[in-house]
Amino acid sequence: MSRMRSKAAPLRLRFFNSRTGGFNRVPSRCQTTEPRCFHSMFRDLSIPAFSMGILAALVGYSASFAIVLAGLTAMGATAGQATTGLFFATIGMGICSIWLPAATRIPAAVAWSTPGAAFLAATATLPGGFAEAVGALISCAGLIVLTGLSPALGRIVSAIPKPIANGLLAGVLLKLCLAPAVALGSIPVLVLPVLVAWLAGLTWNRLAAMPFAVLAFLVVLFFAVDPADNAIQTDTGWLPVVIPVMPVFTLQSFFSIALPLYLVTMAGQNIPGFAVLELNGYRVDRQPLIRKTGIVSLAFAPFGSIPVNMSAITAGMMAGEDAGRDPATRYWAAITSGIVYVLLAFAAALVTSLASLAPLALITAVAGLALVPALIGSISAAFSERTQLEAPALTFLIAASGMTLWGISGAFWGVVVGAIIWLSKTVANRSTDR
Repeated sequence: MSRMRSKAAPLRLRFFNSRTGGFNRVPSRCQTTEPRCFHSMFRDLSIPAFSMGILAALVGYSASFAIVLAGLTAMGATAGQATTGLFFATIGMGICSIWLPAATRIPAAVAWSTPGAAFLAATATLPGGFAEAVGALISCAGLIVLTGLSPALGRIVSAIPKPIANGLLAGVLLKLCLAPAVALGSIPVLVLPVLVAWLAGLTWNRLAAMPFAVLAFLVVLFFAVDPADNAIQTDTGWLPVVIPVMPVFTLQSFFSIALPLYLVTMAGQNIPGFAVLELNGYRVDRQPLIRKTGIVSLAFAPFGSIPVNMSAITAGMMAGEDAGRDPATRYWAAITSGIVYVLLAFAAALVTSLASLAPLALITAVAGLALVPALIGSISAAFSERTQLEAPALTFLIAASGMTLWGISGAFWGVVVGAIIWLSKTVANRSTDR
């Protein structure tokens, strides 16, 4: 060849799509040095991706905002602090949902840690109150950042047997999942319409279950709850009053809250979120994504925000064919969801005010309904290994018991006991095989 081309053609990667049986093109990364980069992004925008992004954001928010509020309240947050935490958690997942897909050109959906919020809701308030809980949230976010910086730490987390991780997840979800049954026995008139609406949505479309339940919840508030009997938050402006919290760091909060919250977030959200993307044929570089969600979580944790992480449910919506025929353009669904999340963040004060009208049992019942699919999935995965049933069972029971030992919660001890039993049985089985 006598003459070399001065400019190389842009690199295009092709990946195998298991659904279609063919190969689809996905840009390896955005060529930011080219001025046409952003123009090409806007050319990728499609109506299916745009509409799916809006739907995914509305489903994700309506299905889990009650869990976030329940978790923050259980940790000792006042109504104002819970509003601030909800605002920054929503802003955090909105920023990441825009940033990550724009940088990677894949539908890298981001959500707040719903299992983590459920864990907080099922855990006793720390001696130092919400200030100590904020210290634990900061520590948890720091662990996520370290995981994104150190592949070794990520391998350690991945080394935890999946049945034990799922046993932990099922254990922390159980208490909140019992809330609908408990509320049905105490306030049946208020809870029954929500249960009926949830069931109607479930039979029509699985994703419609929680939006239907939330609509029924609002109807119940309007017709059956007397505002005079409940504390009402009067500040419903678009911007919440930022309540500063001086964090308190203790070993007890680290082992009781920060470490279990980190494990639940990784096992219950990040790892399944990556799996959904890979199942849909997308090549995922995990470390940068974990690092970026960790940085945003760390920035907002001082305001009482729970961690943000990769999403599994909304990722399944935005990575599939309903978000567009061309897999290379579906990242716009995730970007659109991020924009909607940012807008929803400014409704935090209104959402918290409405939630304050309802009895606490009704709020936890709505939160519990949202977690039923996650509980089913985690229990099924926890007992998938027929030769190792005792380890996940003890992890599940200890995490669900609400016990504490030396001031450290059962979630931590459940993992420790489960790991010891798992290792002991593994060694015993190897000795028997010899």
